[in-house]
Amino acid sequence: MGQTLKTVLLFWLALMVSLVYFDVWYFDEIINFRPWYLDMVMHCLGGGFISVSFLYFAGQKYFGELSGRLLPFLILTLGVVALVAVGWEFYEYFVNILTGMPQEPASDTFSDLSLGLAGAAMTVVLIRHAKRG
Repeated sequence: MGQTLKTVLLFWLALMVSLVYFDVWYFDEIINFRPWYLDMVMHCLGGGFISVSFLYFAGQKYFGELSGRLLPFLILTLGVVALVAVGWEFYEYFVNILTGMPQEPASDTFSDLSLGLAGAAMTVVLIRHAKRG
């Protein structure tokens, strides 16, 4: 299972780096337009990446290799992802205050948080399914 988590972690990292690079290169430099859904995709993938990272670095050490019980891992992983997502939203808030940028509405913040949690839940379930298969 450790090799599966390592592979998923490296895949997720490569996917996120590729998307960020594509976002900066294509959307900012070439067409100066960013699709409205890109933020949603990035938050969902970010939640998945944090969950894979947590399961790889802390989950195996403290809880074994997904020892047959999905619910404790899901709850703990969602808690860690929620903590990171809330920290990220505070970061965005303070950067907007310091730079004088307009604030996003509260609905955007809740959307970002829920998409991060959805990406984390989806990742835990997919890893669990890969372990069984």
